Amino acid sequence: MDEPHMAAPRRHRRIHPAWWVAAIAFIALLAAAGFHAAPWRPHDSAPYRREPTTEAAA
Repeated sequence: MDEPHMAAPRRHRRIHPAWWVAAIAFIALLAAAGFHAAPWRPHDSAPYRREPTTEAAA
């Protein structure tokens, strides 16, 4: 017996796991680009100097 007022069960659409991976990778790349483009540099305030360590390189 088919009841006219009963709707067909809805299919739940799920997000494919690859879309989650792509979204996380995009956010990571965006964060890395923002960190790279920041006006401050962590190595600029380092207590050591960036100079060659050997005489041959100088």
